[in-house]
Amino acid sequence: RLRHWEWGWLARRSRRLLAEFKGHSSRPGWVEFSPDGSQVVGAFGEDAVRAWDTRSGERLWSRGSTFPKTLDFPVSPRFSPDGRWVVVAAGHSLLYPAQDFKARPARDFAIRGAVGHQAFSRDSTRLLAVSSVQARVWEVDSGDVLWEADRQNLNTVGALAPGGRHVALTIPVERQRGPRGGTIVALDGGTPPVIVPFTARPEAMEFVDDQTLAVGFYNGTVQLLAVADGRLVKELPVDQVSITRLHLSPDGQRLLIGTYSGLVQIVRTADWSTELRLQAHATPITGIDLHPSGRLLLTAAQEVRLWPYTSTGSGGAGPARPVSIGVVYDLAWHPNGRQLAFTSYDGLSLHDRQSGRVSQMEALNRTMTAWAEAHPTLGVPNGHLAYSADGRFLTALAGGGDNGHVLILDATTGELLASHRCWLSRDRTFAFAPRLFLDNPEHILIMPRPQNADADGLEFYKDWERAARPAVLNWRTGEAILSQERGALRAVLSPDGTQVAAILHHGIVELRDLNPEGTVRQRLGRRGAFSDIITFSPDGATLLIATFEEVAAWNTADGQRRYALRGHHNAVIAMAFTPDSARLITTAEGDDARLWDAATGRALLSFPREERDGTPVRAAWSPDGQVLALGGWGRPYGLALHETLPPDTPLDLDFARVRACLDPSP
Repeated sequence: RLRHWEWGWLARRSRRLLAEFKGHSSRPGWVEFSPDGSQVVGAFGEDAVRAWDTRSGERLWSRGSTFPKTLDFPVSPRFSPDGRWVVVAAGHSLLYPAQDFKARPARDFAIRGAVGHQAFSRDSTRLLAVSSVQARVWEVDSGDVLWEADRQNLNTVGALAPGGRHVALTIPVERQRGPRGGTIVALDGGTPPVIVPFTARPEAMEFVDDQTLAVGFYNGTVQLLAVADGRLVKELPVDQVSITRLHLSPDGQRLLIGTYSGLVQIVRTADWSTELRLQAHATPITGIDLHPSGRLLLTAAQEVRLWPYTSTGSGGAGPARPVSIGVVYDLAWHPNGRQLAFTSYDGLSLHDRQSGRVSQMEALNRTMTAWAEAHPTLGVPNGHLAYSADGRFLTALAGGGDNGHVLILDATTGELLASHRCWLSRDRTFAFAPRLFLDNPEHILIMPRPQNADADGLEFYKDWERAARPAVLNWRTGEAILSQERGALRAVLSPDGTQVAAILHHGIVELRDLNPEGTVRQRLGRRGAFSDIITFSPDGATLLIATFEEVAAWNTADGQRRYALRGHHNAVIAMAFTPDSARLITTAEGDDARLWDAATGRALLSFPREERDGTPVRAAWSPDGQVLALGGWGRPYGLALHETLPPDTPLDLDFARVRACLDPSP
């Protein structure tokens, strides 16, 4: 039932995190798929080895602690390519039947020192284990040692060639500090070892085939070396920080590279072209693998994540449809839902939803530039873009505090129709109220500054209670249709235009009728908590109040607190409901944007950042609820557009999406 629309949704949003495996408290180490793709196995600090079902995310089994917890990167449990065995490092390398994890180990491959790396040959007949003091290769069926080498307290970097006939290890060069060289050893003993000097410290090794060895270095490069003589075939610059993982895809056609910054790069082994660059995590990559079907990418750092994967070069994973803009200050959808207006370094621009093209709103930019030149202390109006319900008019605000201005512009011609001085209380993200126009497009809700001599000495943050009064203004004439008797720090209009949410000091928000008396219907919020970001749900039933500590949802009918949204690492700086009030998006500085179920407050999805310092500070849904626009700074902000879930989508989607990705509809 889910697969038809789910696959279509994934096809449109192919660059999206699918799911995260849950239940571990320690950082994951090596992770990989089983040869048939049905399981994911990984190493963890608290119970060393754990396996999940790929399709459901359910934990299948776990084994107790098997390695010293002081290791930076836990050791690597590995499936044999034929699917018969799982080898687990427990001081020694223990071989378990893959189909019976409760059985006793079938083999105990003894080795001196704590094992840090293990690898099977492609035919599953040979096993390599590498510790800091020894490396050994065994015949799997008999348990006989085929080759061994003593080491000198080096790191546990090593690799076994697919054919099982060569081993690569690190070696010291002239007793320099740390390993600065490598050796490629032929196990048949017919040729002498190949010694390769390195200029940087090697951190990972992987044979691409029996002729080529890939080595990842501390300086963020990967070198491809000829097995026969160690000569450099090609060098791949990947990152500015260390390579942490190298892994060959099951079909041998792609080399998967992970770095200390959380970056994943996938290159084709046929021509070494880059097929994908993905900022999968904000912490070092400790595991990476590609599903045998080629449709799922598995990554591990602090989290274990699944991503959809395509080999088109433009697919991959991450935010959908990023628009290279720079910094976006504010954004607003046109009521027709086909165009998105936003302000950036380049002024006011328009993004066409159908074509994806961005064009400058030149007439509006000329108008706003001319206004800024006439008001040099206020700058170019770039805050609070808002359309009237009929799409004919557009607002932009400038200044703030005692000297704010609201500009009314013709959205088509760019003509400045009116400008009014008002009190403006910007919140900590420099945002303004989410709605200005009433149903009558010539009426706006602002807090006009009195135009008389007595008003010149007023200071907003000292005199707001008696001077900053929410008012309905006819912007053409400047006439105040209605003015409330009591002031507010900020005032937000309800969706139906009949009430005002007025922010007061000490964290209190009054829900007032839109009449001169400002009859108080509810007092919401928590005294002592500073509140400056509030948002109504489109149906008017819920008011979100964000403080530095939390985001709380309040019932506007009875004033009861419904729930609090938790999960962001920093204070929330933007909030927006879907048009049907079913879901909401929140953003926080230096954190992912998150999607929530508005009825229960349950977290549904996250929108991963591509840069650790990327921050979305604006969020707006298209009128049909099918596209979410996020704007701010750092990739993918500027501006990123996400196609969102259909309104009837079930809420628990993670592994339904995984199954849909593995089993696409025709």
